[in-house]
Amino acid sequence: MAAAKSTSQTSSTGKTAKKPAKKPAKKNTNKTGPTGVSVAAFIAALESPTRRREAKAIAKLFRSVSGKTAKMWGPTMVGFGALLAKLGKHRTGRSCLYINRLEDINFNVLEKIARRGWNEMKKKYPE
Repeated sequence: MAAAKSTSQTSSTGKTAKKPAKKPAKKNTNKTGPTGVSVAAFIAALESPTRRREAKAIAKLFRSVSGKTAKMWGPTMVGFGALLAKLGKHRTGRSCLYINRLEDINFNVLEKIARRGWNEMKKKYPE
């Protein structure tokens, strides 16, 4: 692997300041994926009885709402369908999905998310 080169710049005071050259951009990949870990085992291993009780209640609620079976995504995320976990590099806000570059995401997953959102809005607000 090649080391990053430094470039020099002379300031108005005549001093030379070294400025590191830009490093090549790393391709960001989605590191979170489904694991074979049991959701029930993950919840049972939580130390706090309160957290265990609340995690069970939330899992039951999400299962009821989504109709999906929970899966572990990475070491600590419980997912129900979890399309965002398959999307790639992104951020979310309250109701926004932020993507910097299309090359960072799985475009087919984005299409599924858009289609589901559109269909839900059509049901909620028919023309």
